[in-house]
Amino acid sequence: MAEIIRNRTIRPSSRQSGTSPYKIDTKGVKRGDKLVVNINHETTDFFESYTFNGSDVDSKNSISFTAIDFGSRIDISWSGAQPIGLPGRNKNVAKKNQGSKSIQKYRLPFRFFAEAKNEDGQILGLKPIADSKSKVLILGTMPGEESLKRQEYYGNPGNLFWKLTGDITGAEFTSDYSEKVDQLLLYGIALWDVCSACVREGSLDSNIENETPNELEYFLEEYPSIKLIAFNGKEAAKLFGKHFGSIQGIKLMVLPSSSGANAGISFETKIAEWNKLKGYLSSN
Repeated sequence: MAEIIRNRTIRPSSRQSGTSPYKIDTKGVKRGDKLVVNINHETTDFFESYTFNGSDVDSKNSISFTAIDFGSRIDISWSGAQPIGLPGRNKNVAKKNQGSKSIQKYRLPFRFFAEAKNEDGQILGLKPIADSKSKVLILGTMPGEESLKRQEYYGNPGNLFWKLTGDITGAEFTSDYSEKVDQLLLYGIALWDVCSACVREGSLDSNIENETPNELEYFLEEYPSIKLIAFNGKEAAKLFGKHFGSIQGIKLMVLPSSSGANAGISFETKIAEWNKLKGYLSSN
């Protein structure tokens, strides 16, 4: 008999309470096994552990749950199978059978991310930016120190990201971050990073280690209109390859990094490469 661990994060930032269910992969769970599903929340200290008999899920590819946030409590409702007894509250169980790679069990409120580290000393990334019209996901590695301080994607003034995307969309970006984000969404561009958390000195991608990847497969299930992942630099593509390899139905494109540290490629060359995204956004 084996104990199979699955970990999921409730993400109010990317779906509304009680809407589409969170899927749990049960392929490979045998009749004599125990399936343990650990559920945490991206902005609160909610954590519950649910145990299922293998005989209840061995004939299924997945089960699912919905989360309803009442503010003072979070209710979990299961579909496809029901857990054994009441949920457990042992916060150490999430690390069981994870080896040296532990999941991020807690996330502090959004305004504190720049200062936050989890118990493994990892810095914590930003929430994804996407909506139902998003067609292209621009994927970085991990926000730099200035971006985390500002709580803004590509917040370093030396980064060319907003200039490049402005050329693609024809948008005249103001200095207001929320307005810039709204413009990106209007043109079908979503933003996120490969890393949910990592250990890193400074802001260089080459210093990233002990990283925890974001839940990209589930994110793309929630936003099925996204058909292309465009990597902001080779390091993002490298980290994606390390943790995911490929994702069925998703095209991949590697773009020159928009970082100011990527001075070996001219701005004109970067513009020419980034403009390849226009073909995926033209039907907006």
